[in-house]
Amino acid sequence: MGRKQRRFFTEYSAAEKFVRVQHDDPRPVGELLDRKAEIFYCLEQLRPLRVGLSDVVSFYVRHHGNKGNPTLTELVELFVAEKKRVGRSSHYEKSMRYCLSSFIPFVGKDTRVGDITREQVTNYVYQHNADMGLVTKKGILTHLSVLFNFAIKEEMLGLNPVDKITRPTIPFNKPHVLLPEDFNKLLHQCLEKDWCDRLVIFVLVGFCGIRVEEASRLSWSHLHLDKNIVEIPAEFAKKARFRDNPIPPNGMTWLKHVRDKRRTGRVIGDRWKYRSTHQC
Repeated sequence: MGRKQRRFFTEYSAAEKFVRVQHDDPRPVGELLDRKAEIFYCLEQLRPLRVGLSDVVSFYVRHHGNKGNPTLTELVELFVAEKKRVGRSSHYEKSMRYCLSSFIPFVGKDTRVGDITREQVTNYVYQHNADMGLVTKKGILTHLSVLFNFAIKEEMLGLNPVDKITRPTIPFNKPHVLLPEDFNKLLHQCLEKDWCDRLVIFVLVGFCGIRVEEASRLSWSHLHLDKNIVEIPAEFAKKARFRDNPIPPNGMTWLKHVRDKRRTGRVIGDRWKYRSTHQC
């Protein structure tokens, strides 16, 4: 029970009205008096910010999560499960998990999502990963932003801590265009050194309109040389859409050199870019 409060009224009807209102909608006057010190402390904390208690309450009501405050590890599992449910590829899951593999221990696997601050994310990207390239840093921020936006959509989080972090400025470098005669030399070198796997990748990218990342994930079974077609499964395609890319005559001219050397499994290994850079 709260403390008693004495009130004076000039008319009896006004006193009756007050009692009736209190009965229908009792105000916790006693609680206000008991928590007076807490209220004054909060007001002092807010004074430098020039906001009142009503502003803080309104902000919290608008932005707090209604479905709990999961740990970062729990949120990642929920996020991955939804992406699988809507048909995203296993490559997307692998990419997301790889990006978060260092961030989770950096903030703590049991850290609640609502407790992750903009300062923590900034320190992780720009200090903890100071040696990484600008493109990689921007990619990390993009992945984290997508994850936190998922939490907001699911009403687990109110604000995205990545939103106001300045993204790295990627300088524009004029792309290097490989001239036809240079590309011809590259393909001949693959033939001379019996690099059949790299020859296939270069042909698929150069003549068939297939992205490097797509071509790198294909298996020999996806090459239908008898039909002059390359099959791009939905889980490998950038937009998760299955397609058949035709192999033009100039591409078939090169691929015929590896027709009798086909094998099972992937066309090329994961480290082919590194080997190409250091051997070509």
